[in-house]
Amino acid sequence: MSAAAAASVPTPAGATDLMSDEEFAKLWLMGLSGERSLGRPKDWDGNHRGFDEFVFKFATWLGSLPGDAEELLTLSQDRVTTITMATLTERQRVVAKAVSLALKTTTGGKALNIVKQVERGNGFEAWRRLWSEYRPNIAGRKINLLERVMEDKPASGEDFSSWYFSWTEKIRETEEARKDLSMRTSNARLR
Repeated sequence: MSAAAAASVPTPAGATDLMSDEEFAKLWLMGLSGERSLGRPKDWDGNHRGFDEFVFKFATWLGSLPGDAEELLTLSQDRVTTITMATLTERQRVVAKAVSLALKTTTGGKALNIVKQVERGNGFEAWRRLWSEYRPNIAGRKINLLERVMEDKPASGEDFSSWYFSWTEKIRETEEARKDLSMRTSNARLR
């Protein structure tokens, strides 16, 4: 079987536990290069508006590769402290390097600048910093979102249905932030 064909063969859950770290790294690199067009999210320009769609598609794309990339990304985004490569296992470092490479090739603008500022190859720290920048866990974000909803109005010449759709999306974002903040507050009280 060719290397390209082997990369397209799905790996059953747990099967990566049976291979060496070196084999795991090779499988990841083959999978990432094979996935460059299949399921790859569109490049994101770093605009706040596109963040939610980008992170959903990006995590889904990498989640289709072996290992637990999607779970590691979720854990990274909620982390408050810096993630260093020294604290990761060998396999996590492989995934971190792949995440870093994928972020460098799919982001632009402000987001790419954030990705470039982290420790070389540390995709989990880059992911954490993107979340910290675009979805900070602070009460002020909730107020800013609420102000955006209350002050929004159609621009001159803007189609009402287009404006209404974007306005309802702002309401959804505000509600999500409110739920997220209240959950974090109640969880903090339990600790």
